[in-house]
Amino acid sequence: MSMRLVVHFLLMLGFWLLLSARFDPVFLGMGIASAALVAWLTHPLVDRILGPDLGGPRVFVQRAFRYAVYVLWLISRIIPAGLQVAYHVLHPRLPIDPGVLRFRTTLRSPIARSILANSITLVPGTMTIEVDGDEFAVHAFIPSAADDLASAVLQNRIADVFLEEHEQAPHVVWEPSTWRAQP
Repeated sequence: MSMRLVVHFLLMLGFWLLLSARFDPVFLGMGIASAALVAWLTHPLVDRILGPDLGGPRVFVQRAFRYAVYVLWLISRIIPAGLQVAYHVLHPRLPIDPGVLRFRTTLRSPIARSILANSITLVPGTMTIEVDGDEFAVHAFIPSAADDLASAVLQNRIADVFLEEHEQAPHVVWEPSTWRAQP
């Protein structure tokens, strides 16, 4: 039995207990049975999305730690980005220059690319508008909002979580919006 299957079962059981909030033997038994069935049936799908389970518990703990570090780093980027967007919106003389940034990533894992797309959208001032394989289209409120993408900082943080190779700064195409803020 793989570590991933055990963790998957425990997550499903925890979710069951959280939603039911009942701990009497009948509900607990149904929760254990349901969590086991869901984990067993969806395990091949999870393996296909996350890739092979390499290294057992040690690699799992290492990835979990790296993911926690990534989430903390992302939060540290969200707060200043929110303040920057608010400052640009509230300051009448600062230019608002929206546009679409297009780039390719070398992240191989579908879940890594999904986390990249969601992380982009979580950061104020940027929003993933299209993903086609390894090509991303991102709307940015101002060009500087996409600096972490243009320098591959965000992509490399995600590559660290999934033990993938770092990438060089991608070729970025900036398409300015036709809309302009009136002074």
